[in-house]
Order: sequence, then C-alpha cells, then structure tokens
Amino acid sequence: MRFCGKNCQKTAWIDHKFECPYLRNYKDFSHQPYVHMIGNIILKLKGKDWKTVTKNIFGKEVSFYDIVSHATDKGQLNMIVDAQGIEEPLKSYIGSKNMPDKATILELFGKHQKSTSSASDGWALYIGTSKLDHSCIPNAAFDLYGGEITVRAIKSIKKRQQVTISYRPLLTSTEAFLLHKGLRESWKNCYCSDCSQEFGQSDLTKILDMTRASDALEESDCTLVMMSLLARLKYPVEDIVTCDRLKGILRTQEGVLGRTNLLRMLMLARLHFRDGSCEERIAGLVELAESMKQVWGEYYGELIPVYKKLICVYMEARNLERAINYTRKVLMVEKISCGKPFDDSDKALAEKMLKFVINEFTPELLYE
Repeated sequence: MRFCGKNCQKTAWIDHKFECPYLRNYKDFSHQPYVHMIGNIILKLKGKDWKTVTKNIFGKEVSFYDIVSHATDKGQLNMIVDAQGIEEPLKSYIGSKNMPDKATILELFGKHQKSTSSASDGWALYIGTSKLDHSCIPNAAFDLYGGEITVRAIKSIKKRQQVTISYRPLLTSTEAFLLHKGLRESWKNCYCSDCSQEFGQSDLTKILDMTRASDALEESDCTLVMMSLLARLKYPVEDIVTCDRLKGILRTQEGVLGRTNLLRMLMLARLHFRDGSCEERIAGLVELAESMKQVWGEYYGELIPVYKKLICVYMEARNLERAINYTRKVLMVEKISCGKPFDDSDKALAEKMLKFVINEFTPELLYE
C-alpha cells in the first residue's frame, strides 16, 4: 500500500491501523474487493456491539446494525460465498483468530452487497448513505472521492420529502435491461416510486400502445441481453448486433414505447454511440438527452457522456457553435454536481477550452 504523502498517511491511519498488520498475509487477490472490504470491517468492529457504532443522520442516530442486509435470502448468499470461495481467502487475510462464525460472514457479505459504494480509488461503506433509499428516478446523487462521500441534490427537494439516490447507473450498466423486464423477478427489492407504479404507466416503463407492446418489448429485451453477454465475453458486439438491427428495433418502438421508456433510451444510447452519419447521430443523441432530462433533470450525471459524444459529433460535422454549447453543458453538470455555482465565466471558459482543443488537433474548423 502506498500513500501520496505523510499528511495523507497520517489521515488514513485511523482506519489503516486495523488492516496494517494483516496485509502482508493476503496473497490471493482473486476476490480482493469482497475480502479486503469485509476483512477490514471485521477488524474494525472486533469486540464492539454493532448497535454502538453510530452516525447522526438528519438528526437521528443510525448504527451499523441498522444497515440492511441480504442475509435473509440465505440460499442465495450461501451460493455466492461458496462459489467465490470467500471464506478461505478471508481467513488467510485476517487470520483464524479473527474469523467470525459463518452467519456473521453472511450478514457482513449482505451489508457489503447492499450498501458499499465504489469509485476509482476503492470501496467504502458509509452508515449514512446506506440509509438512503434507492430510486430509479432519484432526487440526489453521491460522489465518493478520497475517503469522503458527498450527497447533493440534483432536483428541488421539498421540506420533509424523502432523499433518494440511485444504487446503480441506469444507462451505462450492463444489467440495466433487468429494470424493465420483471422488476420483481430480477431485483425483487426495487419498490421505488417509479417501479411501484403499474407497468406501462411510469416514466421508465411508458407504453403508448399496449396492443403492439409485446413484440417491441421482447425484441428490445432480447437484444440488450445479447449485447450485455457479448460485452462480458469481450466479443465484438457490433459484428453480431449491427446498426441496421438496432435501427429496426427503434422503428418497431415508434408509437409503441414512450420517449422516456428505459428500453427506448437504452437502444438510442447503444446505437448512436457508434459510428454513423452525423445527422442521424445528432438526432438520436439529442432525443436521448431530452428524454433523460425529462425523467432525471438537467443535472443528472449520466448526461455527461451523452453531451461529450454530441461535442465530438458536432466537431465532426464542423458545427463549432453547437460543440461549444454542449461543452458548457458538460461543465455545468460537473460543477453543480460538485456543489459549485456555474456562471458566465464558466461559459467563456468552455468556449476557450474547446477552441484550444480544436486549434491543437483540427485547426481548419476555426477557419470554416
């Protein structure tokens, strides 16, 4: 383990002191995310009553004991634990004398599955954010960086209104297709306000023509499942699921699925992030961005990759004005998601940044 400096090491010692004597014992890295995280929790909570490890959240004391676990579904957890062989690597990490009983391991594994947050610099479990309920249309988002987690509103939240976050990305996740086809069978725990509505009535499941919906839903679902499996196998998806096939599915969806239907948005993203004519990609990406804003609001983080793709396409189409406009949008979402105001100086910065990039790589665009 390395630290960026002495101050960083000193700050991290409050947590690192628990794992430091044991890190050299751990040789099997095949299950590192689970073993390292659960092992650290075991060491940190050793000898403590889980009910006494608390945080004050919105004026209420919440304990580690209160964190929801999937341990009630023991058949599933036993299967996962046995399949991944987590107990032996865990024992090699923290030693036999620190190993809890199997029921406790299952309980911790469940809390890990339910409540951990991941980022580029690691995994973490926060008592506070673990108590925030999931919503497929959240009013807040979290950012994990440098050991701290920040939750910020992405929509206007009324007094006493429940604060919700999304536990998973909806458009970039390879498992996003599961949200549409039988939530109760796939996730079984998604009872957010959108998913609790009758299928076909909510924003993300909006159906305009029930008589023709069956074929459109089936074809869309099957194609997304295939694309997900091919991606996991690292097989070139475009060789099997061609652009023409995706366009055909989108035509089938026309007048059948609503613009905010998740399957519609997923298909637009899968098609227009590929190569193609600038005109078609711009139309598809703009529709996608507008649908996303309608559902999740203009500060939703997953808008950023859509805006960045639009910047590239508009530059390819030699439309500098529109490229600058979407560069501003990217900066706006990024700054507001970090709790910083977006003002006129940022608009000027966006134009300056894009012109610098163009001048370095495609200077002819400045002289059209």
